[in-house]
Amino acid sequence: MAKLSLQRISKHFAQTHILKDIDLDIDSGEFLVLIGPSGCGKSTLLRIVAGLDHADEGQVILDGRSINRLPPRERNMALVFQDYALYPHKTVYDNLAFGLSIRGTPKSEIEQKVQAAAELLQLTNLLQRKPAALSGGQRQRVAIGRALVREAQLFLFDEPLSNLDAKLRTEMRMEIKRLHQRLGKTMIYVTHDQVEAMTLADRIAVINHGRIEQLGTPADIYQSPATTFVAGFMGSPAMNLLDLPLQWSTNGQSAFIAGQTVPVGHLETTPEQAITLGIRPEHLYIDPGHLNGQAAITLNAVIELIEPLGAETIATLRLEQPTANLETFTVQARLPGHQAVVNGQKLQLHVAHANLHWFDSEKGTRLMTRQAGNKDQAA
Repeated sequence: MAKLSLQRISKHFAQTHILKDIDLDIDSGEFLVLIGPSGCGKSTLLRIVAGLDHADEGQVILDGRSINRLPPRERNMALVFQDYALYPHKTVYDNLAFGLSIRGTPKSEIEQKVQAAAELLQLTNLLQRKPAALSGGQRQRVAIGRALVREAQLFLFDEPLSNLDAKLRTEMRMEIKRLHQRLGKTMIYVTHDQVEAMTLADRIAVINHGRIEQLGTPADIYQSPATTFVAGFMGSPAMNLLDLPLQWSTNGQSAFIAGQTVPVGHLETTPEQAITLGIRPEHLYIDPGHLNGQAAITLNAVIELIEPLGAETIATLRLEQPTANLETFTVQARLPGHQAVVNGQKLQLHVAHANLHWFDSEKGTRLMTRQAGNKDQAA
């Protein structure tokens, strides 16, 4: 069992706040991913959990007990770093066994644990090699194996795949996912790669400027982003965010976008509020047949750039607004790879009303839906 609770964790260097009042509960056996841009504080938070750094305020609670004052070696946590941190003069076997050896573990037990980890990670035939003779993926498996033999309560990964090429990252991502499924251990994984976050996590904490902007399942984060930051950060290509000018009906129940009526009476908003409209690239269709009869708006656009990716094509388009003096907006659309499009082509993009995301432009937060009894939920 390893249930972790972070309570009002704050950290600052000089006058710069790296972390601000982080509250986070991680269940036993959960795979939690911390994601955010460089410098957002995610690695600092992991180091505080590991005991390699200390919070200026707040508590780290492991299984109901504060561990703030415990040194790293007494926290029973295993760390895997992006630079592997292997001993270059030792064999794979000795790298795996080193942590156990300095703790005085009997040789027979070391042998059993090293062999078990090597078999699990497909390192058995590499035990007598030194790190210089290994590929990047093999070195990372050794680093993970060294963590495994400790039989720790909690596994901490700090961007472990960032030094690998794309193919190896995919392979190692699958290995880590299988490892979690087999072991059922609590794991915290830091990354800036949204593909890693979406494919590995039970839950994702999106961090920005030292605060958690949203915590939820990968589906929650992607389908219902809580802020424009999350909407723009999670997704490749990112969600299109448009500060389109809106005209409201006199009763406030609908608005006009590009001259077309869209119902807005379900939103907690007023005509005076500036609104940002969000549209995922995969929800912009050229063929209206993909809408399956759903109510939609149509946007006139011109293709400016095409990025063929084989199975799909990413198109960057300029929207042609019905009024010439309006600001120019560009969007990206994810199109089927077989869709024949060319630069300069004029076409119409269709998006269902149900796939529109609405945000408060000033606060950057998701607009809420009006509910009976004054109860709200995300729109």
